[in-house]
Amino acid sequence: SRVALRSWGVLAAFRRFDIQATSHGRVEGGTPRPGAFAYDNQDGERLRKVRVTWKPSEVVAVSNPPYGKLGDPPATLEQKLAAADPLTQIMRITIAATPARICSGSPEFFDGKQLYALDFRPGHAVPVDPEQKALGVTTAVHCEIAYREVAGFKPPKTRSPKEDKLKSHI
Repeated sequence: SRVALRSWGVLAAFRRFDIQATSHGRVEGGTPRPGAFAYDNQDGERLRKVRVTWKPSEVVAVSNPPYGKLGDPPATLEQKLAAADPLTQIMRITIAATPARICSGSPEFFDGKQLYALDFRPGHAVPVDPEQKALGVTTAVHCEIAYREVAGFKPPKTRSPKEDKLKSHI
């Protein structure tokens, strides 16, 4: 899978980013598994290239330029092995067959430094609006999601608090 994100308009005046990401893996028993994840992030100050490879007993993450610190605490090998890259996790969410499967669990994401979780609350079907129908969407689900930092971040006292509730239609 592949994704590109770029800030533009008013947002670009405050926060510049241009992210290109790809993910390759395998599907086992109908579940996507991580294999190789790469992303390039041009944030206005520097271009950072991150490559992460999942192997049976290790996860190798390489960043250029290297990260100064890997967070407090950094992600452990066990956490990295249990997690998946962001694109693989999003693919897992989008192929879930029912609202109950889409809006459940706490998938963990590892991007080469930071490990975070999305805690899903039970969801429910919602009507598809005309704009979504024009894109070919036939069903929609409303989920409430809480973002949770797990490892690889600055200590809480050195950063400002953030809103952690997300609402999403899938």
